[in-house]
Amino acid sequence: MADIIRRTPRALRRWDWPFGRMFEDLFEGLENEFGRWPVHLTERRFLPAIDVTEDDSAVTVTAEVAGMAKDDLEVTVEGDVLILKGEKKEEETKEGVDFHRVERRYGQFERRMRLPEYVNAEKIEASCKDGVLKLRLPKEKAAKAKPIQIKGE
Repeated sequence: MADIIRRTPRALRRWDWPFGRMFEDLFEGLENEFGRWPVHLTERRFLPAIDVTEDDSAVTVTAEVAGMAKDDLEVTVEGDVLILKGEKKEEETKEGVDFHRVERRYGQFERRMRLPEYVNAEKIEASCKDGVLKLRLPKEKAAKAKPIQIKGE
């Protein structure tokens, strides 16, 4: 289960890390080679990429769900956990068509994220347009700290 973590713009710049580019090149090369391996050794599942942002009024979760209709998606909240479920269905293939390369991923997915305690789960808004699922999780007004008087000697 992934917690929502605040990231600074610096944390998003991988090229600042001395070996970042080297590892990106290495894994990109391996992924290209996997296309030649048997499917059962390299089976990859579909998992939409998400971004989580926050401003003064809400936390926003944005997920890439290209090729999926809103009926293929399900958004629920269980306690303090936001659950995104869905299925990206494979297109039907025509008989006599040979594939030379298949890079798109299909299948069922489920993403779980722990919600911050200041999010009002009752007022979450969801929209899906142009292959992007956007969830707006409004913040509740934070309770002000109330000083407690200590009694005793």
